[in-house]
Amino acid sequence: MSIEKLYLKAMRFSERNKQYFQMSQQQIADENSILLCFCSRAYCIFLLFYSILTYVLMPNLILVICYAVFGASGVGFLLFSRYFCRKRTVSFPVIQKVCLLFVWTVLAFTISISVFPFPGQPAIFFPLGFMLVSVLFILPFFKMALTLTLAFFIFAILVLLYKMPESASYDLFGGITTLLLGYFFLYVISDLRLRGGEALIRQKVLNRTDALTGLPNRRWASENMPPCYRRCQKMQLPVAAMMVDIDDFKKYNDMLGHPAGDACLKAIGEIILSYSSDLGILSARYGGEEFLFLLGDCCREEALNAAKGLLECVRSRAIPGPDGPVTISIGVAVQLPDSDSSMEHLIEEADAALYHSKRIGKNQFTLLEAD
Repeated sequence: MSIEKLYLKAMRFSERNKQYFQMSQQQIADENSILLCFCSRAYCIFLLFYSILTYVLMPNLILVICYAVFGASGVGFLLFSRYFCRKRTVSFPVIQKVCLLFVWTVLAFTISISVFPFPGQPAIFFPLGFMLVSVLFILPFFKMALTLTLAFFIFAILVLLYKMPESASYDLFGGITTLLLGYFFLYVISDLRLRGGEALIRQKVLNRTDALTGLPNRRWASENMPPCYRRCQKMQLPVAAMMVDIDDFKKYNDMLGHPAGDACLKAIGEIILSYSSDLGILSARYGGEEFLFLLGDCCREEALNAAKGLLECVRSRAIPGPDGPVTISIGVAVQLPDSDSSMEHLIEEADAALYHSKRIGKNQFTLLEAD
């Protein structure tokens, strides 16, 4: 494989890492919280067991000090994982930093007991600890690779400074081998986690996307529109909802057939997707031939202009129907939300405005000032 191909592969892997950690923050935070609970408990048990074993079989003051110092840190991680990770939601940046700190703590412990207590003996715990921390948590690949590299150089420097020449040569050779194997296992595990995470992301997108129109579906709307509404409610900003319905769609299906009706829905969905993307507003297929828009920080005039623009887009597309080009009707509701307001009420008002547009002739919009 050429250097250029390796570089491109590394860049693609880096981009996958970046996208995964951007799109799956809550999932990663939850999984790392669980891993931290398990790992901190296992770490404390390991330190307790080996401190007793060391006291009985090979008393060594430096080793006792290492167990005492790092045992205290293990208790700290255990308390954090029990009282914060279990009882409340820890933010993604916080849990990532704590997990990385745990990795460095384990590496520091492993390096300490591998170098200082027995300078004339080869290190037996460094390869084990090094390989273990490379796959403990879900952390960015290149950040972990840098962590492993720095830990190796710290280990190598301390080995050269404090260990006997014969054991130092063994440790350096073993350290280099461990570093290379650590990179390999880190890459393999990271790639497997990425594949699993990407599959979950794809499944999540599919579950929240309408297969026919490509628009977000009602489930997506129920998850992503309320935060926008609550932001406007908190900041006392006007918010608008638009309910859109294809005129005489049942007649369209009855006369031209359901395949033609699906093609019509798909064409309208393309228009709505493009229009909402251009304006930066939220839209979704709400059910059947109905579509919902939510416009945050949108005054009455802006809502009217949005409705007019959408009508014109559909008219200009001139989608053929049984009685001429397909048209839509729109209901618009605008609200300045207070503490008693709700998005559900705003949508109900937009729906009422839509049916008013239907009653007075279709192919138009009606605006209501919601309470």
